[in-house]
Amino acid sequence: MNNKRNFSGSGPWMLSNYRALRGEFQFGQSEALEKLRQITRYKTRRKFENPPFMLGFIFKTVANSSLVRKLFLLGFRHDTVEKYGWASSIPASDVYIAVDYTRCGLTDWFRDMANPEISLIACEGDYIQFAGVKGLRFVRTRTLASGDGVCDMRFVKTTRRH
Repeated sequence: MNNKRNFSGSGPWMLSNYRALRGEFQFGQSEALEKLRQITRYKTRRKFENPPFMLGFIFKTVANSSLVRKLFLLGFRHDTVEKYGWASSIPASDVYIAVDYTRCGLTDWFRDMANPEISLIACEGDYIQFAGVKGLRFVRTRTLASGDGVCDMRFVKTTRRH
C-alpha cells in the first residue's frame, strides 16, 4: 500500500489545522485538540458516508463471504521499510477478523513533528470509517498512539436482531 496516500489525506492536514488553532487562533492545547477532533470527525464521516463502489461492496458483504473477507484483509497487510510506514500481522484469533499493527506511520510522524497528542484523534477515525461495515463491530483495546506495543484491530460478527 502506498503510505503517501494515507499521509496526504490526514497527517499534514491534521497537523496544519492543529498548529493554526494553537498559533493563529491561540487556543490552549485541550481546546485545540477538541476542535481538531470535531473537524476530523466531520471530515471522516463525510468521506465514508458514501464510499467508492468497491469499498462499499466490501463493507456490505465482508461479514458473509469468506472471499470478501480475504479481500478485506489484504487492505491491512503492511510491512514497509519506508520511513513513516506501517507494519501489521494477522494473528490467530477467535474473532472474525483480527489485525495487529506494530508500526504506525502517523503515530511516528506526529511524534517526530513534536505533536504526538494528535495521534489519538487520528485513531478515532477508524471507528467512524468502519461503522459502515455491515454485520461486524470494530473493536480496539490498545493503540500505538497510547504507548501500547500494538494496535489491536478486531472485527467481531454481530448477530441480527429479529
